[in-house]
Amino acid sequence: MYFVRRFDLVSVDRLDHLENEFVAYQVENIPEDILRSDRADVSWYKIGRIFNPVTSQPKFALLAMVMLTILIIPHSNADTERIFSIVRKVQTEFRPNLSRKTLEAICVQKLKLLSVEKKCYEAVYNKSVLMKCKSATFTKLRM
Repeated sequence: MYFVRRFDLVSVDRLDHLENEFVAYQVENIPEDILRSDRADVSWYKIGRIFNPVTSQPKFALLAMVMLTILIIPHSNADTERIFSIVRKVQTEFRPNLSRKTLEAICVQKLKLLSVEKKCYEAVYNKSVLMKCKSATFTKLRM
């Protein structure tokens, strides 16, 4: 119930229904093929599709929805740490005065290349982009 209350997953008037589903789930004889699934989200999806033969309604729809919602909470902060690591590598002691906009552009480009599993030296740019870069560098050096 911690996550349900913490993240307001279920309205207050449905909490009793959720508790009833949880109690019923604990005594239910869930088929082994559902419990032995390699992935928890697949198991909970299938549990949410178990129907009551009398009412033809899902037995654990609310419970499955809560569990599937809990499963999307990240288990670590690795993605955030990866971003900080990239920023540290880009903004070195040799480049401490990069503007926020430039730093952001470099990081976006680096992440784009990482997503397609390319190294920076493997990137191919069209001629107009290269001319703009060369012009910007030349202008900056003349200042």
